[in-house]
Amino acid sequence: MMQSENLDKLFKGMNAFRSQLKQPIKDAKNPFFKSNYVTLEGVQNAIDAGIKGTGLAYTQIVKNDDNGNVGVETIITHESGQYLTTGVLALRPEKATPQGYGSTITYAKRYQLASAFGVSSDIDDDGNAVSFKTQAKGNYQQNNYKQNYQQPRQQVQQEQISQEVIAYNSLFDKALDALKTDKATLQAQINEQMAKMFPNDESKKEKFEHGIMILNGLLENEANK
Repeated sequence: MMQSENLDKLFKGMNAFRSQLKQPIKDAKNPFFKSNYVTLEGVQNAIDAGIKGTGLAYTQIVKNDDNGNVGVETIITHESGQYLTTGVLALRPEKATPQGYGSTITYAKRYQLASAFGVSSDIDDDGNAVSFKTQAKGNYQQNNYKQNYQQPRQQVQQEQISQEVIAYNSLFDKALDALKTDKATLQAQINEQMAKMFPNDESKKEKFEHGIMILNGLLENEANK
């Protein structure tokens, strides 16, 4: 995760965006859970409508490596020149076919956009073509999120939250050491950025995901000093 030195104008734009965002209709069906979710196009349309007049824009870069992983990085920019990146989300397709890679890229794009902009899309429900291997430039240990769709949905979600907690706690300890600060001060700093960037987080999974993004940014900034 990388970011500009100052983020005040970008945060202001994000707050304006959140006030204008209209959550999209879940109009695609998941055959595994018999539930609905929002397509990538639906997420993009909701963001494009809410982003007008905020000075914000975004772009997504697709990457791949020699191990067959496909990575997507989302970059949020402000007209002032301020920017924030999500880090690379690296996923391995279940099938090494054009359709498998296409589905993986679509899923990664939708997952990152929905997470970064706070779009409610049930983003975990349709990743049946993906074995999750999240990589954020080596800032924290890779976590496997491979889903078994024969498990009850509640159990799958609980396992995902547990993985997020492990990653968050590991990064938190690293940040304490790198920033030479105490737990209360670091948590207050995280809470402040969370309130500015993601004021409408509701689920535990969203909070831990965004906490991980912020911690990665703090560590990246410290390393670049």
